[in-house]
Amino acid sequence: MEEKEVKPKSPRKKKEKIPEDINKPKTQNEIPDKLNSADEEKPSPLAITGMIIGICGMIFCCGPVNLILGIVSVILGYLELNNIEKNESPVKGKNFAIAAIIMGFIGVGLFVLRIIGFTFFWSWENFLNMLGR
Repeated sequence: MEEKEVKPKSPRKKKEKIPEDINKPKTQNEIPDKLNSADEEKPSPLAITGMIIGICGMIFCCGPVNLILGIVSVILGYLELNNIEKNESPVKGKNFAIAAIIMGFIGVGLFVLRIIGFTFFWSWENFLNMLGR
């Protein structure tokens, strides 16, 4: 009787499955939420536009420009706050919208102060002319 040598079986390593889509480019829906949330953190263009127009309304004090820009800034600020309350705009734009409203009222206030100042100066000159000075 011949004896055959029995070799012990070597433990086999299981092959790891490689995902088939490893080399495929990911679509926008497959990107993790951390990357998608970057778009939600940006304030809306309406809020930024309102704030910029409010700044311009405070700076440009020639003619009725600051009155018009102030009113537009207040309107855009209120529109943006309404959009934020309805969850149609990101919450990050809330501070920009509030700034637009404040700067718009300051622009309108500067216009009113200028009109009051011109009226007072004009009436004071007329008063002095009536006195004969």
